[in-house]
Amino acid sequence: VSLSINCEDCPRSTLWLDKFKDAVESVTIQTTPGVSATSLITNTLIGGDCFEVSGITGTGNVNSRGTFNNGAASIGLQTGAVLCTGHVNIIPGPNNQQNANNGFGFNSPDDPDLATLSNGNQFDLSRIVFNFTPTSDLVQFDYVFASEEYCEFANTNYNDVFGFFISGPGINGTQNIALIPNSNTPITINNVNHVDNTQYYVNNNTWNPCQNVGAHSPNFNQFDGFTTVLTATAELIPCETYQIKLAIADIADQAYASAVFMKANSFNAGGTIKSVPIYPSGQNFVYEGCNNGFIRFIRSGDLSQPFVVNYTIGGSATPGDDYNPLPTSVTIPANQSFIQIPVAVLADLIAEGIETITITLENACSCELQE
Repeated sequence: VSLSINCEDCPRSTLWLDKFKDAVESVTIQTTPGVSATSLITNTLIGGDCFEVSGITGTGNVNSRGTFNNGAASIGLQTGAVLCTGHVNIIPGPNNQQNANNGFGFNSPDDPDLATLSNGNQFDLSRIVFNFTPTSDLVQFDYVFASEEYCEFANTNYNDVFGFFISGPGINGTQNIALIPNSNTPITINNVNHVDNTQYYVNNNTWNPCQNVGAHSPNFNQFDGFTTVLTATAELIPCETYQIKLAIADIADQAYASAVFMKANSFNAGGTIKSVPIYPSGQNFVYEGCNNGFIRFIRSGDLSQPFVVNYTIGGSATPGDDYNPLPTSVTIPANQSFIQIPVAVLADLIAEGIETITITLENACSCELQE
């Protein structure tokens, strides 16, 4: 004989489990697959489409690239762009698979630059290439490399690899800037792991033989190991045009996914402000005494604080005679990416032809004046 007793008005016995699952989900990295290469560069990695960027191309399955968010507790980067040798939906934790893959079975034509970093056939290549024109003498951005190859396949032929390859004026050939700090050594499975350069390696492996190796992460992503947050850096010539390639591939086989995460808005190649003229509908100029135009100031990067935009005003038009004088600074409010000011063009009844108003920004992200 058995007797079961149940309290109908008591809290559910699984309430604690629901709360635990909610807590885990709140710190687990999340991904969005299938984002276009153009959007990843101009809206995520650079943010605000600030720099002069052109020629964006993407290679590989569209679901091998995407965005991520809520990654601070997992990989040290909160939001950004990701390239993966499998479907990016494989990335969220916990780490409950020993050999997570979800690849596409794509035997890639070898990328020649990746081939200089790791021997072996390349599979499931994911790559983005674009041109950019910096306004400073330095470009840098933050990233994390992660892989299921860790740590049991470290120092073997399965040396999954990625690189950030830059070329252009002042650079000898093509250089990889995804390097171990203070060295010319690329970041690969065989170069950063539980044995080599351990200060840059974080163990996330819950499987033998690696479960007790090194420092552990909170296990909020699927990968068995990943690097600490690193920074890619290159010295440039301002206002020259450069090409950069972001690429990752499986090596020797198409199993065990790897990924590289790039921090949102961290691609810093100069200033953070650009100005854009806003004309009356259907026009590319403003008539005297008719509809007025606007100047829109757009910022990139962190939006959490107000941002003061300083600039000088020039051009052939005369303030006070041809248009109402403009302020020499404006403040973009916190949590707002742009602000615009009106330009009131005056009717002076003098035949003068086309005149211009030129804005020169103190912290411009474009090498061209906006008129």
